[in-house]
Amino acid sequence: MLSAIMILGHPGESFKYGIQILVVCIGFPIGTVLSTYIFLPVYFNCGVSTTYEFLDLRFGKITRYTISTLFLMQMVLFMSVVLLAPVVALSAVTNLSIEVSIVVFGLVCTFYCAVGGLRAVIWTDVFQAGLMFLCIIVMYVKGIDEAGGIAEVYKKAVEGQRVNLFDFNEDFIKRYTFINSFLRGFLGALAYYGTSQIEIQRLLSMKSLRSAKIALNWSILPVAALVIMCSIFGLVLHTIFNTCNPVADPRTGVSGYDQIVPYYIITRLNAIPGLTGVCVAGIFSGSLSTISSALNSLASVTVIDFLKPNFKSTKFSESKEVFIAKALSLFYGAICIGFTFLISKANSLIPISNTFLSMMEGPILAVYLIAVLTRKGSEKSILFGLLLGFAFTAWLGWGVLTSGYQPPPLPIDTTGCPTAENISITFTNLTTLCENNEQCTVPVTTMAALKAPPSEPFILYKISFLWVSTIGFVSTLIFILIAIVFTGRHNVIPADSKCLSPVARFWIKGTIFEAKEKKQSINMTERNLSAIQNDIEQNNIAVIKLP
Repeated sequence: MLSAIMILGHPGESFKYGIQILVVCIGFPIGTVLSTYIFLPVYFNCGVSTTYEFLDLRFGKITRYTISTLFLMQMVLFMSVVLLAPVVALSAVTNLSIEVSIVVFGLVCTFYCAVGGLRAVIWTDVFQAGLMFLCIIVMYVKGIDEAGGIAEVYKKAVEGQRVNLFDFNEDFIKRYTFINSFLRGFLGALAYYGTSQIEIQRLLSMKSLRSAKIALNWSILPVAALVIMCSIFGLVLHTIFNTCNPVADPRTGVSGYDQIVPYYIITRLNAIPGLTGVCVAGIFSGSLSTISSALNSLASVTVIDFLKPNFKSTKFSESKEVFIAKALSLFYGAICIGFTFLISKANSLIPISNTFLSMMEGPILAVYLIAVLTRKGSEKSILFGLLLGFAFTAWLGWGVLTSGYQPPPLPIDTTGCPTAENISITFTNLTTLCENNEQCTVPVTTMAALKAPPSEPFILYKISFLWVSTIGFVSTLIFILIAIVFTGRHNVIPADSKCLSPVARFWIKGTIFEAKEKKQSINMTERNLSAIQNDIEQNNIAVIKLP
């Protein structure tokens, strides 16, 4: 899931808004560890190949198909953003247009994913992860030297108000706060490592539950390292471009903050042969690793959750399954290329990728937690809550993406850009001179854009994109619980069901033991009272009533 979006997007976000995004590194290790205890044992006990097979066992086929479909939608949308990231880098270092880059890179990636299976995907990921880290390390070595050292980077970051890691001034509209970053990391880890087929498929391929737990817990270290390194590199870039923001300088050709890293690579590393290629390869590797995993998982889910259950009369040999999976990889790759064209004008990778994931992630996580931690919830109540929660979250997420609202960035100096002031004066003079001049040659649309203030979006569309997942999770959970209350609060699975998490079993067994113990105590008391009454009747024992 860590792709070129992180290498390009995180430095741009911390350059613009500071490093409070790093708070996700506090939340996601907690969510990752909890996933190893809450979800992984259930999948190994049930012997499933996909997480959606488990939903069939727990709730029924309709729930399985519904959430499988949501996963397919989620991954296709997410892959399109992942594909766009290296295209941004490629267009910055070559003369290829965005459209040609999308087709070329999309076809190369789709072909290579269709040729190899899960083992090939995992081992290429190892090599690609190495290239990602090498790219970041090379940029750090060159960047810190150019910035004047670590002390200078920290000094400029403090002066620019970018060391805001523990700022507890909570505001739903503020892009990054401590709470929304923490919850995004915590719930995101629970969703990725507890429900997403991309992650679960790899963990289920291991020889035992113990091996899967060890691998998942150790993965916290490289994941945290990459997130931290990518985010803090934004502070290095802020020091280097301290007096001239590349986005504000028309000479650079940089139109968005996601392009600052490619701009830095081609302007600072081209003097040393091979370094530009290494860094661009690192960016490409990030996207290749994510898209290959996504295509592999999409093909597996389609075969196991849709084709095999609905075509039981057809004999699916192993070779036929492999052939179908390869064909599906090509199919989903083509869809991914198409969607990438639709979002190619996006102005920031991090918000759009997080929102695409969050619209499905929050509601799906709520369903899985109900499934593994409780014995309640029929298929009807689950579907009622899921569909309402997803509809609300999708509406909110789409509104946040399309409203055009941008929270104000932290102060960015442009005094070193020689044309920035001239551009400002030109626009100011243009408005003044053309207001009462009939001979003005400025188009009416341009004048309207200069004079008309931006319309104020609906208040909910102004909230930070980091809240979308949390709101989706909470709202879906509430809808499901309401449905359970109205449709009957009875248990639908036994206390020893293999669909229950060990955490739930421990709690349920404790509750049942206490109930049995209490019942035995009551029965014993009743027997003692009965025995005393018999003694009184048989031996004519006089009972003296005290006044």
